Amino acid sequence: MIFHEIYSLYYKTVTCLIQSSFTQVYEIINENAFKESFMMLEEALERWPIKNIDVSTYPLTLLQKRWLKAISLDPRIQLFSYSWAFLDDVAPLFTPDDIYIYDQYSDGDSYTDLQYQKNFHIIMQAIKEKSGLVVVWKTKQKTSFVLPQLLEYSEKDDKFRLVAYDGTVINVSRIEECHLTDHNVSTTNKQRVEKYVLIELKNERNTLDRVLLHFAHFKKETKKKEKTYTVKLFYDESDKTEMVIRLLSFGPMIKVIEPLEFKQLIRQRLKKQKAYHI
Repeated sequence: MIFHEIYSLYYKTVTCLIQSSFTQVYEIINENAFKESFMMLEEALERWPIKNIDVSTYPLTLLQKRWLKAISLDPRIQLFSYSWAFLDDVAPLFTPDDIYIYDQYSDGDSYTDLQYQKNFHIIMQAIKEKSGLVVVWKTKQKTSFVLPQLLEYSEKDDKFRLVAYDGTVINVSRIEECHLTDHNVSTTNKQRVEKYVLIELKNERNTLDRVLLHFAHFKKETKKKEKTYTVKLFYDESDKTEMVIRLLSFGPMIKVIEPLEFKQLIRQRLKKQKAYHI
C-alpha cells in the first residue's frame, strides 16, 4: 500500500493543471495584452524548467523513503548490487532488531560474507546466461558440474538453494567457490515432486487475505463456499516441514482437510510442542 498510486495522485493532478494552464496562458496573453508582450512572455515561459517536467517519475514521499531505508537494512539486500546512498539522511521505518521470527532457524546463510556474495552473483549470472557452473563443495571435497535453473529461498531455514535442471539442489552456503564453464552439463529438466495441502477457513479477522498474502508466491486454487473458503496450496516435497510451520502459524483460524499424511504431520508437530510446553 505504501507505493499505491493513490499517494501520487496529487502530484499527477498538479502536473496536469500546470501543463494545461500553458495553453490558457497563451490565450489570455493574446486576448488581453499588447502584441509585443506576447513575444516577451512566450520567451520567458520557455525558460521555465517546470514546463518540461518529466512525468514518467514522481518524487518519493517520506513514508516511502523510510520504508525503503528499512528494506535496505536487510542483510539479504547486500546480495544485490544497488546503491542506497540517496537514503543516507533518512531514518528507517523499522530495523531488523524490531522483528523477531520465532519459527525460523537461527543458523541462516551468512549474507555479509564476501565469498558468499561472490558465489551468489556468479550463480545469478549462470542462470541469466544459461551457462554451466563448476561448484566446489566445502565439506564433501568434491566438484560438481551443474546447469543452474533457479535460486530459491527457504523462509524456515533462512537459506538460499541452487536448483539445477537435472534436479540437483545445493545450499549456497555449502559452496566453497564456483565459476562459469563451457563444460557439457545435463540440460534435462527433471520434474520436482509436487505436493499439495487443502485447507479450509472462515474469513474472520481477515484470515483469507492473510493466507493469500502469506502464500502469494505459491501456486494455489481458492474456492468460495457458503460460509467458508477452501485453499489448495501446491509446494515442493522438500519444503514439507516449512509448509507445516507456516500453516501452524495461523492457529485455529484454518483447518487442514487433506491429505491424511499432512494432517498427521500437523498432529505430530502439535504433540511435540505440547511436550515441550511451547
